[in-house]
Amino acid sequence: MMHRAANDLASLLEKQVKNYRELKGLILEKRKAIVSNDLKKLSDVTSQIELVIASNNRLEVNHSALVKKLAAGLKISEPKPSLIHIARRLDGPVSDKLMELRRQTASAISDVQRQNRINAEMLRYSANLIDSVLKRLVEPESHEVTYGSTGGMRQGRASASIIDHRA
Repeated sequence: MMHRAANDLASLLEKQVKNYRELKGLILEKRKAIVSNDLKKLSDVTSQIELVIASNNRLEVNHSALVKKLAAGLKISEPKPSLIHIARRLDGPVSDKLMELRRQTASAISDVQRQNRINAEMLRYSANLIDSVLKRLVEPESHEVTYGSTGGMRQGRASASIIDHRA
């Protein structure tokens, strides 16, 4: 019974690792869409990402249930039993497989998080660029003489406003 549940957990972890790797590929596609400003592709990839995340959420619910079942069967007294507690209680190839899958899962999650951080930074940069362009469109540039912190004269920005509000 415990051996079957452990194998079920291993199978579930393999599916999760596969999903995380698929998610990483989709996130890289999302980056290409961001760079090329392809809003249709960005929308399509985002929808695919949502499906993979929903699948992983379902797998995670089953994962938690299997961990609790195995912890009870192995009489693990930890308040929050984890995969590592279970793998340490099991012997042989099942234990080794669970530990390897734990490592693969952690690595895949780390890759996804790193790629997401890069994409988020690219989106922030794009938003700031758009804000800057819009600000230049709306706010006329000053050509008045101003004084800097040292008291010396300095001119307003050198570039001309795209829309001259005074005309």
